[in-house]
Amino acid sequence: MDTADQAGVEIRALHGYRDTGMAADVFGQVWGRDATHVPTELGVAFIESGNYVGGAFAEGTMVGATIGFLGWHDGTIHLHSHITGVVPEARGHHVGMALKLDQAVWAARRDIDRISWSFDPFVRRNANFNFNALGARAATYRENLYGPLEDRFSARQETDRILVDWYPSGPEATAVRSGSLPLPNAEALIAEGAAAVLRDDNGPVVTPAQADVLCVQIPDDIVALRNTAPHIAGAWRDALRATLETAMNRGYVISGFDPAGWYILERRPT
Repeated sequence: MDTADQAGVEIRALHGYRDTGMAADVFGQVWGRDATHVPTELGVAFIESGNYVGGAFAEGTMVGATIGFLGWHDGTIHLHSHITGVVPEARGHHVGMALKLDQAVWAARRDIDRISWSFDPFVRRNANFNFNALGARAATYRENLYGPLEDRFSARQETDRILVDWYPSGPEATAVRSGSLPLPNAEALIAEGAAAVLRDDNGPVVTPAQADVLCVQIPDDIVALRNTAPHIAGAWRDALRATLETAMNRGYVISGFDPAGWYILERRPT
């Protein structure tokens, strides 16, 4: 049984404005009705220009959608996965994984080995999915990539993002999907000498340190903080820039993510 069957959905390519209108409705359920990330007509334009536009259907109803377009960097073509969303009632059933694996099949049929996207580094479930379910690797940290957005997740705050690359047939992704890699445990690493440079203690606490392994914690629910305590959310943004972004700029790489809310960074030889 493949992932789509396990999720109880059918993944299929979308065609025409009626399909992309349903996709826009899915995105509206996820990010809010005022957030028009991909209007219906733009979805049609992506389809007509040969890009990837897919939907997940459960008993004929679209419960997830994803849109990607071709990108060109350093002389190679990749698929940039711009947006993927699953309606709240369908979450937790591997619909997102089914959509990503369908992207991977689409890319492989076109001899494209890399899929990239950006994600909010504060959203634990997204970090856990990207690193621990897919085996993506972090490429860079970008401050305020899209500018302040009006959706319920961003709450008009600056949109820092981590850009990731995913090689679905690469060794990292293959090992992660096989379940052969243990999940990182930040507290165990700290006990062994890793440095906790950012901790959540009813707010961000930054402790600069030098070590080969760094642990960076993020809060449990940044979305609630952005909507109810924006000053605390802003302090978290500044703290993550001072720790995670700074470390990546100094040559550390994100080697894993502890589902309890910790990024694990390792210093790699230059």
